[in-house]
Amino acid sequence: MIRLIVFTTLLAIGGCATVNKTSTKDGSDALSIDCSGQALKWEHCYEKATQACAGSGYETVGKKGRPDADPADGLLGIESGTFASRSLVVICK
Repeated sequence: MIRLIVFTTLLAIGGCATVNKTSTKDGSDALSIDCSGQALKWEHCYEKATQACAGSGYETVGKKGRPDADPADGLLGIESGTFASRSLVVICK
């Protein structure tokens, strides 16, 4: 029961990484990946990019957000304080 409560709390705090189609300044098709939230990290953005590009690989064309905090700085590995904003723009190869 405790595990279920912790899991549900983590999902509520952090949400999930989302992928949206976008285009670059030169008109190329790209993917915008948002992995903002206290429970998500940059690795979630990269994992989602790998999944979205179906194993063909990707090229990072943009990255915006702050670095991940040290896990020792938060309770259960969750950053405390301000909302962590992270986004990644990739082009699938």
